[in-house]
Amino acid sequence: MPDERSSKSDTQAYRRDQHDARTAPKDLKVKIKEQRLIVDWLDGRRSDFALGTLRRECPCATCRSDREDARKNPLRILKADPTDLRVTHAELVGTYAIQFTWSDGHNTGIFDFRYLRSLDRESE
Repeated sequence: MPDERSSKSDTQAYRRDQHDARTAPKDLKVKIKEQRLIVDWLDGRRSDFALGTLRRECPCATCRSDREDARKNPLRILKADPTDLRVTHAELVGTYAIQFTWSDGHNTGIFDFRYLRSLDRESE
């Protein structure tokens, strides 16, 4: 017989991690040629992202650290400009995120749908 307490807490954790209509996509389109990501959200909002912009907002630990370093020291030596990079491949990560592979081989940034929605400045 299953322990009711553990199944209840598992259910609560599962619900807490669910996306709501504002952060759950109904449809995703990655347009490689145009370098755009189009997201139609369940709440009716449409987000249109330039993939170069998403690269500058990459959520991986290395890119986040680079952005923090830039804020602390604006006179540091810059790495290559990520806007010239292109997405060569994209795939879903479970039911919660999308992951891109860039022309320089970078592919460690996993864009959770909540994070993507937060990047849509017009939806605020």
